[in-house]
Amino acid sequence: MAGLALVCGLAGGCLPEVASLDKRELGDPLMRRAHAKAVAGDSDGAIKTYMKLIDIEPKIARAHLDIALLFDDGKKDYIRAIYHYQRYLELRPKTEKRGLIESRIRLASQGFAAGAFRPGRTAPPEDIAELKKKNAELREKAAQLQRELDLAQSAARTRVAAVVAAPTGPSHKLAPETARSEDARPAKPGRYVVQAGERLKEIADRHGVTIEEIAEANGLSNPNRIMTGQELVIPVLSGR
Repeated sequence: MAGLALVCGLAGGCLPEVASLDKRELGDPLMRRAHAKAVAGDSDGAIKTYMKLIDIEPKIARAHLDIALLFDDGKKDYIRAIYHYQRYLELRPKTEKRGLIESRIRLASQGFAAGAFRPGRTAPPEDIAELKKKNAELREKAAQLQRELDLAQSAARTRVAAVVAAPTGPSHKLAPETARSEDARPAKPGRYVVQAGERLKEIADRHGVTIEEIAEANGLSNPNRIMTGQELVIPVLSGR
């Protein structure tokens, strides 16, 4: 009954402001009912009643403290105990019992750590299900990142191949900055890599040829379907 002893001690050992707040909360009907069940040894019933009260009023600090003690001393459910201890301290930052409660948080943390590595211990089913869900989400995220990386590497290889294959003479060099500039003169005939958002008509106009001529030179059945990173041959026609 160490938990109940601490609860009772808090009523008389707090600063006047904190004691007044605790006293007012202890007058709540659900608080009285939960406390009575705890005194009678019905910890499950007390926890259920405290949780009902917290659902209705999450900021009722004394309920967080009382249920933390039940989880800590009775159930050895250290994670829930730590959570409710911390909620009490957040709601009652001026309590002079802070040192005692923080000491209990440290002991609960140690208890949890010792239990977590106990041989043969298995996690609750709900924890296992949550871990499986998180693991699946991480795998999907990793797969998505890998797909994006593969696409980026493929586009980079296409660009490198286009640069290597392009004529090396100065009159045939197609600089991306020149090709995309509205004021620049048409690039010289040769090879060209399609940039993001470009249409075949823009490329044809820039190089002084027609859509049909580019389509024929590249064997395009549908001139409207070109892709970013695609390498096109820009035809060199006599008379131009």
